[in-house]
Amino acid sequence: MKNSNFLRIYTEIVNEKLPENNLECILNALWPAGRDFDNSLKLGICISGSGVLYSDYGSQNFREDNAMIIFPNQKYKLYAYEPHTKWVCMETDVYRLFGESSLINAEYAYKLLKESYDNSIIISGSKYNHIKDIIKKILSASSDKLEYKIDFVALHMCELFLELKKFTPTTKHSVISGNSNVPDVIKPAIKTIENQYNKEIKIDELASICYLSPAGFRRKFNEAMGVSPKSYLTNVRIKWPNSF
Repeated sequence: MKNSNFLRIYTEIVNEKLPENNLECILNALWPAGRDFDNSLKLGICISGSGVLYSDYGSQNFREDNAMIIFPNQKYKLYAYEPHTKWVCMETDVYRLFGESSLINAEYAYKLLKESYDNSIIISGSKYNHIKDIIKKILSASSDKLEYKIDFVALHMCELFLELKKFTPTTKHSVISGNSNVPDVIKPAIKTIENQYNKEIKIDELASICYLSPAGFRRKFNEAMGVSPKSYLTNVRIKWPNSF
């Protein structure tokens, strides 16, 4: 059997409750204790409970049967809404994984990794069931004792990257440019979201730059965009590539 000491599958129990202080959540995500993130890719399926994922790029709620992807060098922190929230996870050094696979061209796999979506994300909703199914296949292959486990995991990992690549546009497209349907009153908020989506953005601050109350801002934004400001911000973070 090939050496697979760089690939592990395990159960993670999340008991830590969400702190009341939002700054504490962010700091814990940015500087978690005792983790080395170099080249480490983590996948997981929530099998019970619910909670929230904090990462470099904001927060996302999760619940049972949601999937999680933590890309290399991404920092994150999980909090539980319910005690004993449980994940089944796998973690691997993706560069060693592709380097030791006999089925996958390593250079091609590295290229796929770089071109795929690379934010820490929660996968939810029936629209993305095919992505969750691929993650489940990776978890299953990771737990197998077969001789060619590394090859199967690497093969499904490339399949995952190809699917994620479909949701990663190569260029950013502003909804404001050439769009006369966006009311002037919320344009400052949309510009702020599009220019600073990889930073912490508070809804109250967006309301302030639009000279609206938080309630009035949410109402006008939802009327114009069809989604809440928070949902729009989350969609931008998911669909646009990172800026480093």
